[in-house]
Order: sequence, then C-alpha cells, then structure tokens
Amino acid sequence: MKSILIADEPGGSFGLPWKGDAPCFNFNVPRENIPADELPKIADKSEITTLVLGVDLQDYSVVSEFSELTQLYIYSGEKLTDISFIKPLVKLHQLYIAKSHISSLEPLEELIREKARLLLENKDNTNAFFTYYIEALCISSDSLNCTTREFKERFKDKYPEYNWVDGRDFFFRSNSNS
Repeated sequence: MKSILIADEPGGSFGLPWKGDAPCFNFNVPRENIPADELPKIADKSEITTLVLGVDLQDYSVVSEFSELTQLYIYSGEKLTDISFIKPLVKLHQLYIAKSHISSLEPLEELIREKARLLLENKDNTNAFFTYYIEALCISSDSLNCTTREFKERFKDKYPEYNWVDGRDFFFRSNSNS
C-alpha cells in the first residue's frame, strides 16, 4: 500500500497533531509526492492508504474514491466547507483537517454510524476492530460549533463499541486557536 503527499514542493514537512504516541507511531510517512492535479488521475486508488494534502484542493470529492484510505491529513482546508467526501471511507483510522470552514459534523457521524454497523456485523472477526476502529481525529474549523467533550458525549451512548473516553486522540478546535 502507498502513502502519497500532495504539496507545492517535495520534501515539505508537516507536524503530527496527536498527543498520544500510538497515532504517531502508526502514521505512514508519504513516500511519493505528486501535484494536486494528478490526484484524480491515479489509476488504482485502492492502493493508497495514506493521503497527506499540504495544499487545498479545488474539489475534495475525489478523495471519496480512495476506498482503502486509513489515514487522511488535510493541512490546508481553506476551501473546505463540507466533509461529505469522507462518508465512504469506512477504513479510515486517522483524520486530521486543519484551517477549514466546516460547519457540520453530520458526514462524520454518518461515517461513524457505518463503521459501527460494520464492526458489530463482523464482531466475531477479530480483524474487524482493526479495520473499522477510529484511532485519532482532529478537525480545526472556524465554523464548527462543537467541542471535543460534546462530540464524545453525543456518540458514546450511540456507539459504545468505540471507547470514547479512553486515551485516543479526539479533538476539535477553532482555527483561531490552531
């Protein structure tokens, strides 16, 4: 599986936002850098497991075509107002979105609902947890009206299979604080 960086210049560095060691340890460092206009042209999108976007995309819908993504990092989401493109990414473990204008977490809730359904449907399969769990989540937006605590409270009773209060990295913040 491949990890790709979309950036203006090859070799750029991007910090990992996580407080815990596990998400940092599990991060797949991109080995290939391509320009943003080449992203839709990738022939076998199912080979890509990590996508790091260091530039804003004109259209984020192409990201939904990367069915095997486990890690999605968007460092420059200044044109990003809607995250509906994440709904089909059921294998996503790490999601980081910075500098965005997202106002609704409904697509994230739909993704979590589907991941929980798949997890319960495959509860006898020990690999299911490692396929459908959420390891780390951070969304930074100047339009988001949700705190980390509110998010966890909203989901912990609906989806108890995700231990919402353990040491996992889940947090939301305003762009003004990022």
